[in-house]
Amino acid sequence: MKRIYDPIYGLIELNEIESIIVDTPIFQRLRHIRQLSLAEYVYPTVNHNRFSHSLGVFHITDKIGVILQKQNEDIMSSYYLNNLKMAALLHDIGHFPFSHALEFNEEDENWEDLPSFFKISHEEFGVYLIKNSYLKDIIDTSENYDINLICNLIEGNDIADNPILNKIINWELDADRLDYLLRDSYFSGVKFGIIDFDYLISNFQIFNQEKLVINEKASRSIENFLIARFSLYDRLYTHKTISYFNFILKKIANSFITDKDYPSFNNETELNEILQNREDHAKLYELTDWFLMNVFLNKYKEIKDKNSIENNSLNRNLKSIILREKNYDIFNYQCLTKQQMGIIELADYKIIKLIGELKKEFNSEIHLDIPKNKFTKYESIFYPSIGLDQEKVKEIKEQEMKSIWIQQENEQPQLFYEWHGTYFKDLYPFKNIKYLVYLNKENQDLINKFEIINKNVKEIVKNL
Repeated sequence: MKRIYDPIYGLIELNEIESIIVDTPIFQRLRHIRQLSLAEYVYPTVNHNRFSHSLGVFHITDKIGVILQKQNEDIMSSYYLNNLKMAALLHDIGHFPFSHALEFNEEDENWEDLPSFFKISHEEFGVYLIKNSYLKDIIDTSENYDINLICNLIEGNDIADNPILNKIINWELDADRLDYLLRDSYFSGVKFGIIDFDYLISNFQIFNQEKLVINEKASRSIENFLIARFSLYDRLYTHKTISYFNFILKKIANSFITDKDYPSFNNETELNEILQNREDHAKLYELTDWFLMNVFLNKYKEIKDKNSIENNSLNRNLKSIILREKNYDIFNYQCLTKQQMGIIELADYKIIKLIGELKKEFNSEIHLDIPKNKFTKYESIFYPSIGLDQEKVKEIKEQEMKSIWIQQENEQPQLFYEWHGTYFKDLYPFKNIKYLVYLNKENQDLINKFEIINKNVKEIVKNL
């Protein structure tokens, strides 16, 4: 048994196999990946990492599992709990440098030129690491674990014979979200994330062996959790200056990280260096914040004396990240709205078009960033209950299962957002809409022309 002290929970205990996993280079790499990327540029003490977060999710998962085990030992047997805890421990093992800030998708510019591992989710890469590395050998030494079950849980797949399992780490109110709200609030000093999680999870219940619900006694704790998440997204995760630095970080990565100058892990030699044994893992540490930051620093030194328009733009962005320089003015347009997503998407289109006209002329001198924040990510509760085809009905039911359900004694569970006992019946449709425009503050011609667009953007947001 290993004990690790944590500032949020006190002592976290791990068994022998879990301890061996934590001590591997693949897991220790998470010490060098910050949980919130460059958020410390605004909140100086936000320098906690994926390592401590993974331990926190593991700990909360264990506590939830023990609570549910007392209710139903078949649903939460020791075998299931062991695999659930291992999935929680390894759920972020595939995270790339700077966490979510460098997760690319097909909407990003030039994304097809990036190394292959930037194009897949961290869950997918994590499962690949587990199945193809010495982690599998360690886990297979005990009959208490099933690699396929662990990987399915990490990927968020429902387990056919036990639908409760996946909810504990892949749900609207799961161990992952509980830990990051508690941890991010603690290290940032933003006090919204003070949640009585012990009382909250003590009211988790199994209904009909297929649904995870929460006793109505914890309704105010649920509301506290939802307000905390909504508020932290506004004050921390989509903070305008943090969003700026993360956006510029992504622009830099997209500028010069390619398969030619960064490990692609597409050939057997590179894969062996990261996967096959604990001694030979040189490429592994090229997947960390500090390594990539050193790449940025070397690139900055290389081009700072070269005088070209392209280099000036890249150098300006590099200085932003390396020296924490705000080389752009940040314009923040924000409103709370109950408008349907179609109306919001139309506003997005109008603003993108307005900024796009200036971008044609000034290119890398102006950028638009559109973070989103709403009380629930499950849109199914907004759909009408009639007039839908069977596929949409099936989608809605799947979404509803991932939402929060509350149960009054001796009654059928209800969707929390529709329950008469919560003020979230009125709050959940609200979305916090932000449009962030980053403008090169040294380009006076751009600033003058933007003033005209500025009035139009304000009007669009005002009408939401």
